[in-house]
Formats: sequence, C-alpha cells, structure tokens
Amino acid sequence: MAIKFEKVFFRILDANANRLKEGLRVIEDIARFIKESKKLTGEIKKARHDVTFYISQLSPDYKKQLKSRESKNDIGRKTYSKSEYERKDLQEILISNFKRVQESLRVLEEISKIKNTKVAKSFKNLRFKIYDLEKKFII
Repeated sequence: MAIKFEKVFFRILDANANRLKEGLRVIEDIARFIKESKKLTGEIKKARHDVTFYISQLSPDYKKQLKSRESKNDIGRKTYSKSEYERKDLQEILISNFKRVQESLRVLEEISKIKNTKVAKSFKNLRFKIYDLEKKFII
C-alpha cells in the first residue's frame, strides 16, 4: 500500500518540529535558570519563535499537521538507547539537547527543500546559528 507523500511529509515535519522546540526549551531554561543569562535566553527564545514561523510557512494549517501524527503507532516510540537516560551533569544535558536541535534542523532543512527552498535555507541558517550558540554555552 502506497503512503501518501503529504502525510509522510507532515509526520516528519511534526516529529522534528516537536523534537527541535523541546530541545530549544531545555536549553532556554538552562540559560534562564542556571546561567541566568538574559542574552542567551533571548537568543534561544528567538530561535524557538523563528522555528514556529518557518513551520507555519510549510504547514499553514496546523490541524493538517496534527492529523498526520501517529504517536501511538510510531515504531520509534519504544526504541531507547542506554545513553538516552544517562546524564552526569548539566553540561551533558546541554550537549545532548544541542545535538538534538541540530539534527532536527538538518532533517527540516532537507525535507523543506521539497516544498519551500526559502524555508530550507532559513533552517540551514538557523542550524549554523545554533552551532555558534552551542560554543557560547559550552566553552
């Protein structure tokens, strides 16, 4: 049975947008409550809002995106790695969330090329901005 491209597109978009924004929220809370940096908090918050805007350019009808979600039947739902639940300190949490964000941005960049190259370029630019922000947080 052939799967409709649109549904697959929206599933990938939905999963990666959620992963990306969740990772940014973790980083933002560390910037806010641990580092107490107004500047870093603001930069991450802006990135999160930019993602929301870019996603809206690919999926102006959120209900359509939501309708494609298959969280109960997702084969990745019960797939875990041992390291997923091992964090020794806040730096490891930061690093794992920065990597999560960067990987999601790359997926969104690639999948966006099919529908909107301008948005794909925006995701690429944001990915490089996140690489720079990671240095500010970690070093």
